[in-house]
Amino acid sequence: MSFTIIWRRAFGRCPSPFVLSLSIRCAMCSCLFIRSVHGTVSRPVSNFSTSVTGIGILKALSLLTSSSTSSSPTSTASASASSSATLQLKKIKARKAPGPDGISPRLLKDCADQLCGVVRRLFNLSLSLEKVPALWKTSCVVPVPKTPRPKEPNHFRPVALTSHLMKTMERIILRHLRLLVGTQLDPLQFAYQPGIGVEDAVIYLLHRSLLHLEDSRSAVRVMFFDFSSAFNTIQPSLLRVKMERVGVDQHLAAWTTDYLTNRPQFVKLQHCVSDVVLCSTGAPQEGDDLEYRTIIRDFVSWCELNQLQLNTSKTKEMIVNYQRKTSHFTPVNIQGSDIEVVRSYRFLGVHLNNKLDWTDNTHALYKKGQSRLHLLRRLRSFGVCRALLRTFYDSVVASAILYAVVCWRGSSTDRDRSRLNRLIRRASSVLDCPRTPL
Repeated sequence: MSFTIIWRRAFGRCPSPFVLSLSIRCAMCSCLFIRSVHGTVSRPVSNFSTSVTGIGILKALSLLTSSSTSSSPTSTASASASSSATLQLKKIKARKAPGPDGISPRLLKDCADQLCGVVRRLFNLSLSLEKVPALWKTSCVVPVPKTPRPKEPNHFRPVALTSHLMKTMERIILRHLRLLVGTQLDPLQFAYQPGIGVEDAVIYLLHRSLLHLEDSRSAVRVMFFDFSSAFNTIQPSLLRVKMERVGVDQHLAAWTTDYLTNRPQFVKLQHCVSDVVLCSTGAPQEGDDLEYRTIIRDFVSWCELNQLQLNTSKTKEMIVNYQRKTSHFTPVNIQGSDIEVVRSYRFLGVHLNNKLDWTDNTHALYKKGQSRLHLLRRLRSFGVCRALLRTFYDSVVASAILYAVVCWRGSSTDRDRSRLNRLIRRASSVLDCPRTPL
């Protein structure tokens, strides 16, 4: 979990503008994480808590999008909620593993029309009581190795299996939460936003940096922060306060708090199952650089206030400086640790270096493409048909070679493009059909 602070420093007579890009990629259980650097929100959203009595919170939420010309608000909301439940049930991926409740996702998907009424009643009952069934909150944590030969607990990535009914309810509530808090979200939040992705974040960072570097006397300092277990350290009580502050109904905020507290969890590794435990956190000074350090210090204070633990060992700083005369930059100290200044950094899967060229990124893509191409050759040796080989190439090989291509295609060198085109030509020979080069 990481985000970025960009600081642009100008020398000589140039002004000293700053830009703060806090792209916090936080979400817990598909609920929005409201962020404010100073813990305040400038624009409150109108509250509708007085309209929820007697018809259930989910029905009241549905009224936000129902037609104003309907003769019966309750029946209209009920139909809207029912259709939402049916739609979300049909979106379930049937091949997913069932959660601790043992309900097959294929059953929920195939029988969505028959189950929507029962599911809607369960959801409304849960919301009206502000309680979530313990089985819906239970998580089966399966350790997935990060490395080929894991030896320590940190070498595993915990993957939680939860109830698909609960996931369906999350998606329905998330839709209405976005209507409520959409205007409060940071415009520079690129994660968990529809139609926005990695490319937008990388292009924004590069654009702001290169725009300032047009002045030969300028330099750019980029701080890449990293959180330790960001999703597991978010405090539900703090989240509830922030939800109510931006206008989320108090009943829905209370339901969210109940969902995130006293959650039973157990670990399953092959045939071994651990004991069940309850979890109630998580989901996620000198010179010209005084303002830069002040911004960082304020943000560190905000993290401590919101129980977010920074991982200073993984937090890095990259300095982009095109000046002939190298300037000395004093290291930034966070929580007693000097932050390491690195030559390159992997930002959202894209490798950036202090020259802002694409040499490091091309090398990483080429290396990954080679390993994927080896798998393609192996499949052909097993006699896999050509149609499946093309599907494998498009979904596995090409996706690795062309990752974030809109960011680097136009500014990469001929040498970088020729390296990647070499892989594409090799894949074309394996597939026995031409593939479009870069």
